[in-house]
Amino acid sequence: MAATRFARLMHRLHRALGSVLSLLIVLWFVSGAVMTFAGYPYLSEAERLMQAPSLPAELQVEFPPELMRFFAEGALARGGEVRLSLLEAVPTWLYSDRATPVAFRTAAPFAVAPLDDLRVRAEAARRFGLPIDSTELLTEFDQWTVAFARKSVLPLYRVRFADAARTEVYLSAATGETLQVTTRGERALAWVGAIPHWIYPTVLRRERALWRSTVLVLASLGLLLTLSGTAAGLHVSRTLKKRGVTPRDPYLRWHQTLGLWFGLFASSWLFSGAMSLSPFHWTGERGETALEQDALYGAGAGLSPSAALVSVALHSCQRELSVRELALRALGGRVYAVCMESATNTRLVDLADASLSVSTTVALPELESVAARLAGPSRTPTLTVLHAYDAYHYPTHTSPEAALPFVTIALQDEDESTYYLDPARALPLRRHTARTRLERWLYQGLHCFDLPGLYQQRALWRTLMIAAMVVGATLSGLGLAMVVRRWRRGAAQRRRKEVATGQDVSAEMVFRE
Repeated sequence: MAATRFARLMHRLHRALGSVLSLLIVLWFVSGAVMTFAGYPYLSEAERLMQAPSLPAELQVEFPPELMRFFAEGALARGGEVRLSLLEAVPTWLYSDRATPVAFRTAAPFAVAPLDDLRVRAEAARRFGLPIDSTELLTEFDQWTVAFARKSVLPLYRVRFADAARTEVYLSAATGETLQVTTRGERALAWVGAIPHWIYPTVLRRERALWRSTVLVLASLGLLLTLSGTAAGLHVSRTLKKRGVTPRDPYLRWHQTLGLWFGLFASSWLFSGAMSLSPFHWTGERGETALEQDALYGAGAGLSPSAALVSVALHSCQRELSVRELALRALGGRVYAVCMESATNTRLVDLADASLSVSTTVALPELESVAARLAGPSRTPTLTVLHAYDAYHYPTHTSPEAALPFVTIALQDEDESTYYLDPARALPLRRHTARTRLERWLYQGLHCFDLPGLYQQRALWRTLMIAAMVVGATLSGLGLAMVVRRWRRGAAQRRRKEVATGQDVSAEMVFRE
């Protein structure tokens, strides 16, 4: 009897939630299938470097006073970086000072005036070589820049090109740097893929906390919908099996059949989608502590490089590759000049090395020193250089750039911490703990099917993902069809009642007359 009451409760809950959420869950599955082909547009480092011109040969750089102050304040020791790029055909230093992007030339006068329409058009034409249709100054984020969502990045210029792809480019008005590039095809796919899937309209995404809460609540209600449907379906299935009958309604029959076979998959998919936002911050993710910063980057006082040494390092790199960008980064108490021709073709120079020789990776003794500093005197770290991706560092369909080879530093601490570093760019990548590794399986594993051996076979992965999305969309689509049918029947009954009531009233008036 209690089981029957529970089943009825689950059935009523399932119908009530389904009346509200069926359409949304159909959209989630359909948009998930679209996202196997195209995600949300963003400008990757590889694309940014591809459209950047090469730095001039024999360039003698200088540091403006503002950049010297940036170094003196220990910015590199906190993981900051300074990049040298060619903007408006002039070598320019780019960095973020207290989250505000700034730019200074490499020679006096150092200041860069905010861009105007004429300069934006010239820079866009220089970088992309396409005919310009229009430009617009934005003081608020739009749909394609809302992911930046920091007021300090504004204002932006949007440049529309008159090419066949209807390319749109966003440049910082403060620095002239390219921040986003989209095409008409990418925007169209995003409107049927990432935007409905992530519930990403601009008006909501501008309020990050509200957007996060909205997605978590809707995913939780969706999970309750699928779990209640599975529970009710199991009870109905047992009851009908005892009676030897099946539902006459084909919609209901197929909905129950798919729900019993794939209800747990739908539940796991909704649950793992919520895991992407780390509800209740259960992974304990945090910023780097002062001890970690000191171990990874070094003390701030000794991390002020010399402009003369940077010039020599750049010239040395230019003998081996066409340098499009140079980055200054600290690792283990040493400053490296990282020269990049592309995302995968890089060289670096240790500015603390008297020889200023060019290498392809940070020297192993320096990496071992970082590992020892991270571990402290009471633990022995395990440093491993990997030439193949592992289960926690790998390219995906949304983030194809992943450093190889890479270095892991495993500590025997209570969090089971493992640090990932890119030795070719002197760059710490991430820190994994026991909880974040579990989250990786609960999110990427369940939601994206990023499983060992599968995510490397893109055709097979895409086939399985689309098949799963089709099943999920069919399951929820049948539920939506029944909801619509109930609404129509209810509306028809109300109309008949209104008509009947109207006839009775008319008859009564005739009788009285």
